[in-house]
Amino acid sequence: MHRLFHQRNNFFLYLHLLLEVIVYGEFSYEVFGFCVDMGTSSVSLCIPYVLLAVKSYLFYLCSSRDPGTLTKANHTAQLKVYQYDEKLFQQGVKCSTCQLVKPARSKHCRVCNRCVQRFDHHCVWVNNCIGAQNTRYFVLYLLSVCAMAGDIAVLTADMLLQTVLRTGLLHAHYIDEQGVQQPVGPLFIIQHLFLTFPRIVFMLGFLVFVFFLLAGYSMFHMYLALINQTSNEWFKGKDLTLLPSFYDYDLLPETSGQSPDVQNQVVCLCLASQLRPVHYG
Repeated sequence: MHRLFHQRNNFFLYLHLLLEVIVYGEFSYEVFGFCVDMGTSSVSLCIPYVLLAVKSYLFYLCSSRDPGTLTKANHTAQLKVYQYDEKLFQQGVKCSTCQLVKPARSKHCRVCNRCVQRFDHHCVWVNNCIGAQNTRYFVLYLLSVCAMAGDIAVLTADMLLQTVLRTGLLHAHYIDEQGVQQPVGPLFIIQHLFLTFPRIVFMLGFLVFVFFLLAGYSMFHMYLALINQTSNEWFKGKDLTLLPSFYDYDLLPETSGQSPDVQNQVVCLCLASQLRPVHYG
């Protein structure tokens, strides 16, 4: 377990590719043929494969691009990119491993064993850090996976719906234990579909779960991009109880009496305005 989460390895990368192969294999082997028989347009059926190509390219960029590794060659220049706020990031702090003074917004990744500029987090699914140089690719990668899962889920759900409608299952009846004829309900239809198409129904449930999980995660990262924050700074900011000394308190919104979450968001938004790149003439 220590090696899986605390050392760089390819386990989750291979797991991710395996799940992708299983989903696309099932979609191509069963769902695709059913959709063709039911009159689904060729364009709609090609979209999942186009999204797969786009996602694969973004995945390559996320996993292979340097996230912004700090080296002796670029260290001096990186020190000038962001100002220190003396709250989340203090000036003059040296990384005990890299033996370099940490630029503002940087962090040492214990998994990759390197300091990364504008560090966000280490993603086990792409086996790489997410930092200044590949954050945009990571957000696009999340959106592409979300679009893939959503598109295949819609096509699969439509196939199952058409199956129910064409077989007249909605108007079917069954005999209960008392010998009384009863109309089928939603639970009966779901059970029937699961028994008839077990792999397809299981795949649909998995895709719906992935879609909503990644949709929420994508929205969180897009929100962070809008306020110029990283997830590392967001979670650090939630623990911050004092506003930075360089702010004009008269210009800050009144937060007394507000919930801790509201106060923390004010702190993070203030920090975001301070942590923008410094432009030197």
